[in-house]
Amino acid sequence: MIQTLRERLKEIEDEGRFGGRAYPNGVEPFPRLLVGQGFFPGGDGLWRDSDLPHKLREPSPYAFPKNGIMFLGNDFGTLQSYNKLKLHENPPTWRHLRHRLVLANIPGQVGFYTNAFLGLRSDRGALATSVDNPTYLLLCAEYLGFQISVQEPRLVVVLGASPAGLLERILAISAKSRELQFGNHRGRQLGVLIVSHPYSDLNKSSQQKEELANRTRDAWFRVS
Repeated sequence: MIQTLRERLKEIEDEGRFGGRAYPNGVEPFPRLLVGQGFFPGGDGLWRDSDLPHKLREPSPYAFPKNGIMFLGNDFGTLQSYNKLKLHENPPTWRHLRHRLVLANIPGQVGFYTNAFLGLRSDRGALATSVDNPTYLLLCAEYLGFQISVQEPRLVVVLGASPAGLLERILAISAKSRELQFGNHRGRQLGVLIVSHPYSDLNKSSQQKEELANRTRDAWFRVS
């Protein structure tokens, strides 16, 4: 399934929709792919049980999680930060997300970990949300819809406001709601839960983390 996703992404990039470029000015294709753990498409988007450096480099022992959870992040950040990324790192996003799943008693292997926005930003800071280009947003929405068609998740857990806005283009949901919603994609119903980005857990209290875990666990229980 990962290969199917990569092949379709390559086809889209090769179309050169932006004056012969894969993406608009300010967005670049991935110069290389990560070996081991990483949100798709920089990494394979699959779960590893251990967070030990040498284990993060190993192939995931789990199959692609059809009918599981799609964890939808924003993007992979900037080209500069990506080029500095070491293949054995376990960034804060992963560490906090792992802790969330432990609190929620959800096995990580039911998740596919991917991003809403394609490419790497070359002219914006790492916290910028998206490129203000309707054609680019349409391309990202198209490819996100393809990812949903391939995985057929029962639940999409959206990590932040920006990917929620893109998902709103595909499903009849509200990007502002924080309750479990139900959308329809090509005749198939799926749940959508919008939560904060895992990096924000650094500033959350234990009670806030428990509440977030409870919301996620309850949503997964309702769609299972």
